[in-house]
Amino acid sequence: MIPTHVVTLNGEMNIPVLDADGPPSNEIVGYLSRLDGDDLFAVALWKLPEGHSLGTPEANRASDENYLQSAGSATAMTIELRASTGSAGGQYGVGRGSHSRGETPDTHIVFGRHTVSVFSDEVFTADEAAPIYRHYFETGAVPDGLTLRPLELGL
Repeated sequence: MIPTHVVTLNGEMNIPVLDADGPPSNEIVGYLSRLDGDDLFAVALWKLPEGHSLGTPEANRASDENYLQSAGSATAMTIELRASTGSAGGQYGVGRGSHSRGETPDTHIVFGRHTVSVFSDEVFTADEAAPIYRHYFETGAVPDGLTLRPLELGL
């Protein structure tokens, strides 16, 4: 079986997503439910370019250009979307849209040795994140009804 997607854990370990133990999205949801904010603090999902395997230059580029990632714990995580094409090019915080522009993020998510500040409508549990990841796995986008807040990364 040739994997179509990869999960990256803590920004270091790449794991091809296979459907040997059920739908591939179940494997992804399993990682989200094991986030503890310390030993396992980040999960990213990205699509392999068609015809390319993990470790090729094309795959390495894809892992930086388009992904859905979470950081934090199973009880409080942030979700970010990175899109390099289309009208949604850039990096975005995913939320439910209940804050106003100009407000300051009011919730702090700890992951590893880092902290990120987000709005309370941008905090998800693993159970809330699961359908978002399933949808992204199937379509390459987040579900309708969610908001995308542009992030300033300062890189």
